[in-house]
Amino acid sequence: EAKEVAWLWQPYLANGMLGILSGDPGAGKTYIVLAIAAAVTTGHVPCTGEHRERADVLYLSVENSPEHVVRPRFDSLGGNAGRFHILRGSVVGNGKKAERGSVRLSDVQLLRDALQQTKARLVIVDPIQSYLGAEVDAHRSNETRPVMDGLSRLAEEFGCCILLVRHLSKAPTGKAIHRGLG
Repeated sequence: EAKEVAWLWQPYLANGMLGILSGDPGAGKTYIVLAIAAAVTTGHVPCTGEHRERADVLYLSVENSPEHVVRPRFDSLGGNAGRFHILRGSVVGNGKKAERGSVRLSDVQLLRDALQQTKARLVIVDPIQSYLGAEVDAHRSNETRPVMDGLSRLAEEFGCCILLVRHLSKAPTGKAIHRGLG
């Protein structure tokens, strides 16, 4: 049965679906996604400033320091820090000592728990390559497809948009659309 798309930001980011932002290294991908996050947390449509319902954002990044890069940039963009949640890792323990574990996109239960706690309408993974895990070869669709399928199901289940940030290869030839890593 056909249904209308529920948009987080029409026509770019749809609720219940995955989105992807690809760009060359140093092109400002993190700044762009933080500007989108700031707009969503303050109840504005990115770029236009039109009013919309405020929403929470769940942000995953290991490339940028939360204290020195992410939070200062987010604040400079006027975001509502009370609605901005950074998932830095998981807690694992052996019964005696708890330690911080890494986050992998294949860990659907960890992401489900984070979405239940934060009620985030936007999840940003910056960049996706940092969260695939060592066991997933980004260039093999039979290894990445189950991860993407799990994310897609989560987006649909929670009615949120999951925005994946992807680096482009440094190869100077060819169209940018064909240079995405993985």
